[in-house]
Amino acid sequence: MRAWLLLSSVTLATAGYSRLGIRGGYMRSRYQSDSWEDKSIDDLVQAYSSVFPSGNRNAASHRWATFILEKSAQLTPEKIRYFFTGFCPISGSPVTPMPRSAWRYDLPDISGVEHKGIVYHCCWPCVCDTQSYLRVDTKTLDTAEGPVTFNFLVYGDPCVDPSRIPEEAPDVSCDGDGQLEKATLSDGGHVIIGMLQPLPSGPSAVANDVDQRIEDMCRERQQEGYRSGMGTIFVTVANINPL
Repeated sequence: MRAWLLLSSVTLATAGYSRLGIRGGYMRSRYQSDSWEDKSIDDLVQAYSSVFPSGNRNAASHRWATFILEKSAQLTPEKIRYFFTGFCPISGSPVTPMPRSAWRYDLPDISGVEHKGIVYHCCWPCVCDTQSYLRVDTKTLDTAEGPVTFNFLVYGDPCVDPSRIPEEAPDVSCDGDGQLEKATLSDGGHVIIGMLQPLPSGPSAVANDVDQRIEDMCRERQQEGYRSGMGTIFVTVANINPL
């Protein structure tokens, strides 16, 4: 009987069950060693409550970014890029990567040099805020395939003046040292909130271009007081410390 119990314990542990501290029971669990290389954007979305303690993702995409980047050493470069297609850098809203959510950009870096690439959005007003407030900066990550440099989307740390952070963005919060909580900084020291994805090889992979039509829509949105998309929430945050 004792031998059977020992064998059962080993079998359960091998099958992916862990022992509870209460009454010696077992429950199914994923070990911490499980790699996110095998996970999907659905798994990323399931982590929402862990990423956003307040349950509010408004203007807090830096938390998505850090959640992914903390796992970079176990991820291939392709998988890192994949996870960054799963949320909008402006709103923080989860996104299903598909041609109609992809936008082709020419975005400037910190020094003003333009870079071509793709960004995934939940809605067109986020394109306006991307053009107005985001810049491109690099960061070299230790990945499962060694060091790789990526082009990230960044903005200035709003914690230079915490009093100006709107109440509608509770997870844009500052720590005791006056730094943005759960933020990862680029090589230039700016807050990473998204990624400029490489241009795809197939033209059908991207449905949207940032053209004169969208620029006219953005101008009209601004004139009407930002009544669409994130409204003024992200604009207020980004204007605290613009790049």
